[in-house]
Amino acid sequence: MVGLLLITHGHLGQSMLDIVEQAYTNLDLPARTLPIYPDSDPAICVEKARELVKLLNQGDGVLVLTDIFGATPANIAQQLIAENVIILHGLSMPMLFRLFNYPALPLNELLDKAIAAGHDGIMHQP
Repeated sequence: MVGLLLITHGHLGQSMLDIVEQAYTNLDLPARTLPIYPDSDPAICVEKARELVKLLNQGDGVLVLTDIFGATPANIAQQLIAENVIILHGLSMPMLFRLFNYPALPLNELLDKAIAAGHDGIMHQP
């Protein structure tokens, strides 16, 4: 099973994960969050992120989601790029809900589901 790591500004990732947990009685996709604050030491955060990836990787890889490309959480995530670790920027609630609907998918297919949910979750209502 793929692991999921959310690296975000402050408690954003945990707040989003909490909302998903309220909707599902059982989260079958192992997930953790790493909050990044303005005073966080990036080197320490990278080490924490590596530890979380090791914890989450049960052999099928880890999908790392960040909130904003180019920001500190994304820069920390970039340090994690390795075999079986994929980084996706632009975390959204539609992504998370879609991911937890498909906990048994392989890493690349889960990535496709997250990207599709991110696109499909943007709507304009006149």
